[in-house]
Formats: sequence, C-alpha cells, structure tokens
Amino acid sequence: NWPAFEYGSLHVKRGAVMAHPTSFKIVVTGKGGHGSQPHVAVDPVLTAAHIVVALQSVVARAVDPTKQAVCSVTMIHGGEVSNVIPDQVEMQGTLRDLDPSVCETMYRRVREIVAGVCAAFGASATVELEGAYPA
Repeated sequence: NWPAFEYGSLHVKRGAVMAHPTSFKIVVTGKGGHGSQPHVAVDPVLTAAHIVVALQSVVARAVDPTKQAVCSVTMIHGGEVSNVIPDQVEMQGTLRDLDPSVCETMYRRVREIVAGVCAAFGASATVELEGAYPA
C-alpha cells in the first residue's frame, strides 16, 4: 500500500522502502474538575497539549539529521462536556524509522518527554509503544 503509486503497479528500489512503524498510545491522567475552578484540578488536556508540542523535538533535536524519522500525534481524545476538565486524555500516533538505533532513540525520548512534562504539570501517564515489522 503506497498511496502515491497507481493501483496494480510494481516499484523496485535498493534498500529500505517502507519504514519501521510503531504505534503509540499515551494516556495522561490528572485530576478532573469544573472548568471554572482550574486551580483545584490537574488538567490532562493542558498537559497533553504540551506533550504534543514537546514530541516535535524528538525528530528535530534527538535524531541525526542524516537519518530519517517521523513522529506524528494523530488522535487526541479527552472530556465529554465543555465546562468540565476531564480526568484523562488519550493520545495516539505513529513513529517511523529506517534504523534500529533511531528507533531506540525515539522510544527513549518519547518516554522521557512524557514523564518530564507530566512531572511539570503534576499529572501522570502511561506510554505504550508497539513496533511492527522492521524497515
């Protein structure tokens, strides 16, 4: 499956063609509360937003610029109504790499960033990384 190529066509290339994919799931847990009293809550939405921004540094600052990698947050779910800070936010996305050492670096940095941002905001999180086939 390569969306840029015409269905039924065959393409050949020396070296890796498809990157090693990893799906990730991050669940940020805070302390819910009423939107009018954010000072008594630990806002997982705000924490998740900072995690999304910080994850952009994984490829930009932790991966050798001569290597290839992708980090995309593709889903964020949290809350049910507009005036309540939820207890949890779930984020999902994908990491892609062509080199096992890059994969190790990205896994390490994702975990470190999530832990550090959560510590800064008083939240906690779980990180699940599920790698598939190699590049």
